[in-house]
Amino acid sequence: MVGYDEISTEGEILVLGLVLVEKEWRRKGMGRWLIERLVERKKAVKWVVVKPMVVRGDFSAELRGLKGAELEEKRVLVEERELRNALAFYRSVGFQRLGASGWWAMKVTRGEDE
Repeated sequence: MVGYDEISTEGEILVLGLVLVEKEWRRKGMGRWLIERLVERKKAVKWVVVKPMVVRGDFSAELRGLKGAELEEKRVLVEERELRNALAFYRSVGFQRLGASGWWAMKVTRGEDE
């Protein structure tokens, strides 16, 4: 499954809540494809903004059977790894971090802009 959650489109700015690509579809260009198609459809958009995050259910199998401190320690490590992967994806698509915030933005370039 591949999907997204659009929070809002205010004129030239598209704010995404989430870009979701299930594990078996990752690293196959599906996330990039989804963002490109979305931008194609939103003709007025000049900026796409997102706050990368981790979906906990995405790695629940890795935590199965763990309890207490061991569970918490492993959860933190896995969440950090998954967030690093998400940030690497957004960087590869062209997003840049906005200052010290957790928000990332990408300037949309179209054929006529180049």
